[in-house]
Amino acid sequence: MATWQRPFCVGKLDKAETFYRQSLETYPNYYRALAGLGQVRAAQKRYEEAIDSYHKTIAILPMPEYVAAFGDIYRKTGMSDEARKQFELVEYIGKLSAPLRPFLSLCTRSYDRQKTFLDAAL
Repeated sequence: MATWQRPFCVGKLDKAETFYRQSLETYPNYYRALAGLGQVRAAQKRYEEAIDSYHKTIAILPMPEYVAAFGDIYRKTGMSDEARKQFELVEYIGKLSAPLRPFLSLCTRSYDRQKTFLDAAL
């Protein structure tokens, strides 16, 4: 788990919110901070703000996990048609990325190997 995810994962929503807001002050369109803030808002049941945050996030980088979370919030708030659109987008992104999977897998293995070598060197 990345350091920036820890406060949220252990239920420290106020600390997580502070962290994400500080990140956004420095980098106003930082997609991870926007998504993190959306996650915090959803956990706080502040769904309209969560929707706004995820909308901004996927406008910058429509990563499947962010789009799926966006769809989950829409579903939670009874907006079935909007949720369906997000889930369809996740499937579409998956189809587009299918030809890249062997390459991405190779890159991941290479990265893991480099990390192992670096860990051994340290």
